[in-house]
Amino acid sequence: MKPFGRLVVTFVFTTFLVPLTYAQTSIAGLTLPGKPDEIRGMLIDDDIFLSAAFSTASPTRNVRSFFVHPDGKKTEVDLKVVGDKPMIAGVRRGDNTFFYYVDEISKRAVIRCIVVDSIGASKSLSKTIDIPGKIYGTYIEDDDLFALCALKNEFKLKLLRIRDGAVIDETSFPLSFDIGKNKGAKVSFFDASIPTTPLEASSLVKLVKDKNLIWLIADEPISLHDNYNYDPQSAPMFKTTVIRVDLKEKKTSIKSFFEPSLNSFTSALFNGDVYRLVIDREPRIDQFNFESGKKIKSIKLLRGEDPGRDSTYARIAKYVKTEKDVKKAQIVKRLLGYLFIVDSLSVQQQLLTVGHYGDHMLTFMGFTDVLSAALSVASLLIADLSEGPYSCVYSYYVGSPDTNYTATYRTPLLRQVIDDYEYRLMKGKVRFDYRGYLHQPTFTYAFYQRNKSNVLEIFKFEK
Repeated sequence: MKPFGRLVVTFVFTTFLVPLTYAQTSIAGLTLPGKPDEIRGMLIDDDIFLSAAFSTASPTRNVRSFFVHPDGKKTEVDLKVVGDKPMIAGVRRGDNTFFYYVDEISKRAVIRCIVVDSIGASKSLSKTIDIPGKIYGTYIEDDDLFALCALKNEFKLKLLRIRDGAVIDETSFPLSFDIGKNKGAKVSFFDASIPTTPLEASSLVKLVKDKNLIWLIADEPISLHDNYNYDPQSAPMFKTTVIRVDLKEKKTSIKSFFEPSLNSFTSALFNGDVYRLVIDREPRIDQFNFESGKKIKSIKLLRGEDPGRDSTYARIAKYVKTEKDVKKAQIVKRLLGYLFIVDSLSVQQQLLTVGHYGDHMLTFMGFTDVLSAALSVASLLIADLSEGPYSCVYSYYVGSPDTNYTATYRTPLLRQVIDDYEYRLMKGKVRFDYRGYLHQPTFTYAFYQRNKSNVLEIFKFEK
């Protein structure tokens, strides 16, 4: 076991700030060699895998990788051969962990694999995997890695099944549009069982893994730029294209849902129905049945008038503020935008998160043009834990299409629990150099590095 740095178990963030229905546990404190440029991570069985990159005087960054175990101990992992190349997955099989990353050979991008044993020693496999186009999503199932890829002008979604560094199966599904021409920053990929993040929800093209189904939701609304130059005679129809891929039956179903009004909109999927937030003077929610392709209901969304409101959250770079703090700022005036999430509270009640997400620069730091062309932001299963320097404003509405939706300021979402917690820290003048999250179905790992501190503190929030 190689030392990554001094292990410091901390209980600095007291638990009385979190509601009693939630548990907050200090997992570990890791002393880092400085402020990380980024930290990427994922869960592998019960371990947290972290890969932290630090700037150096040379063009190559210093990358340190390690497992954090449930007891707070750590094992440093020898991934020097990977360096700063983009890593897309880690799969544990027996005592070995197979890490997959993207490399460049003769001006083409390939997937390589490195195997790490239980004590952190590694060896590289000689096989490489050619990438058919761009990777738009990856997930792990039955101890195998699955990669969703698309090539420009093919109108197909390819699913690669990879085991022990080799492709063991490849399936193609037809699409009604060319996803391969979309820029990576416009496409998100996420699992329906894990709470959706604002970045994932704000994409106009979403790939959603839902058990044996993969949904592709592509919104084609009018943009703010087009609004000024709109010509009703030549403009195309505004629509949402929804494609359902049945992985078990290997079938594809395609439906289009049209929007006649000249407004921006964004869509979400909930229990097999399509929900569309149309951004108008009086925003509305449209609910569509995918099977029939018909609209079920359309209702208006009214904002609350409570002057004491304090839970319209504004995340600005490293800070968390509320509507009270930024009431006169432009950021609150642009509250509605391409951020829309539908969560379940009960069989008959949903919770809507609506807002604006923007000012987020998505870059592949240090990647060559070849590697960048092979990846979308969504493909990085080992993902950047930090949500980055951006502005995000959102608030909550509770109800259903049958009973209308009304603004609510207290929700049972773990997202709000963490927001409230960080907001109180901010009011107590606690600031962070780094802040990131690793979300799972029933809990969230939060990673904090305070200003002028080299300790990365890891906390677990759970119901």
